[in-house]
Amino acid sequence: MRHHPGTAGQELTRFDAGMTVNFAKEVWIQLCAYAGFPRNLNALGVLMKVVRKMVDVGAS
Repeated sequence: MRHHPGTAGQELTRFDAGMTVNFAKEVWIQLCAYAGFPRNLNALGVLMKVVRKMVDVGAS
């Protein structure tokens, strides 16, 4: 799993398709043990960017 610059925008489309923030948080929590610490920090950063973007566009 590698971080790609376009990831936050791609994830936003998944939220538009019905994925909730709570579900994304649960996925992140479940993957913490498997992905390792540095990747977890990257994933958390992407999740935070997506949630901020959702708030900016009024999709909260």
